[in-house]
Amino acid sequence: MHALPMLMYSTDTRSLVRKHIFIALKGKTNGHKFLAQALQLGSIAFLSEKKQQINNIIVVKNTLIAMIYTASNFIKQSINQRIAITGSNGKSCVKSLVFLILKNCSSIESVFAIPKNYNNYIGFSKSIYSISHKKKQAIFELGMNHTGEIKTLSTILNPTIASITSIGNAHSKNFSKYLDIIKAKMELFDSLPNKCIEIVNINSNTIKSRCKNNTNCKIFTFGKLPWVDIQYMHLNKLFIVIFQNKFSKINFPLNNIHIFENSINALSISLSIGIDFALASKCLEYALPIPGRIFPIFLYNNIIILDDSYNSSPESIRVGIKTLTFINAKRHILILGPIAESQPNYMKSIIESIQHSNIHISIFFNISLKNISSKIYSLNRVIWANNISTLARILPLLLKKKDVILLKGSRKYHIERVAYYLSKLYKQKY
Repeated sequence: MHALPMLMYSTDTRSLVRKHIFIALKGKTNGHKFLAQALQLGSIAFLSEKKQQINNIIVVKNTLIAMIYTASNFIKQSINQRIAITGSNGKSCVKSLVFLILKNCSSIESVFAIPKNYNNYIGFSKSIYSISHKKKQAIFELGMNHTGEIKTLSTILNPTIASITSIGNAHSKNFSKYLDIIKAKMELFDSLPNKCIEIVNINSNTIKSRCKNNTNCKIFTFGKLPWVDIQYMHLNKLFIVIFQNKFSKINFPLNNIHIFENSINALSISLSIGIDFALASKCLEYALPIPGRIFPIFLYNNIIILDDSYNSSPESIRVGIKTLTFINAKRHILILGPIAESQPNYMKSIIESIQHSNIHISIFFNISLKNISSKIYSLNRVIWANNISTLARILPLLLKKKDVILLKGSRKYHIERVAYYLSKLYKQKY
């Protein structure tokens, strides 16, 4: 199959722009029914599986395969550095941090970051079509729900650099056992071409033990051990990074250990392609938290909300609690909403995370968490509410000066409304 010329493509007439090529895909709606409409809207060419009485129509056996092939061919030939990031937690944060470093250390015109993670081939290919010809570096966040998805996305992208942030129990409802999740995430390393760079977190025994044993791939390591490429440590809430006998101290708002650990991954990616260590480290101090991902909201009386309502899993709850208790506060308060995915032994994991933390008050809402609240009454003050409305009535009576609250739960349940309510109550802008 010959590659199509790389112009702008569209698969939906509702968002079609003049001079785009219209691709007629088959799905819930058959795109072939909209070829005439695409012509009226100004498409200059058409990709179809059927012959039509339209000029500039290219007939192929399968339009989806042709679209994927074209996107893959374009990015392999046009983008010099293709960075792929996957993992159970931290993908979006690492992607944003890499983009921050590269746009400040090279040129913002030359860097592209995928708007969100895609685990379907259509969205992934369409994001490639949006890349300007001026771009030389592209950062992609690879999501997955099933085995084989990361392998296919990696094959399309053909990464030059790959990183796996972490491997947890996310998406466990689609896998029979944890080992299958590991294998699915490790598809990124397993499918890499020669001469690429693997970014390996040595602190993760799972990732370290299963990284690709390929002498044609360069392994770039980071962790707390002294022999890694990038060593990091946090001492008395001071963040220190060591690289090639040089060290840098990095300051983060609220001493956010979550951002720090993701920053080391982003820093490793950036240094592996030759970005200056001192300059890259300095860029990280300007990193802004992502809404819904341990996002700080400052209220009156020095009360801080950490809005971590984007998603929830035992692993991300553990990270959130670790970040919460790392911040100086009069009291650490956990507000925990339900987890969207039911996971084996997830309650046991959450209880263990709370037991080993310095949380003063735990607040649970939703009936699914009542078992957890009943099992930790002896550990700290526990409050249970059956819904968000009840929770909203409790909080104003509970909060005190210099409290720090972690708001954690799956976005499916809209618990970000709690943060919005408190922000309005304390006359602060959300």
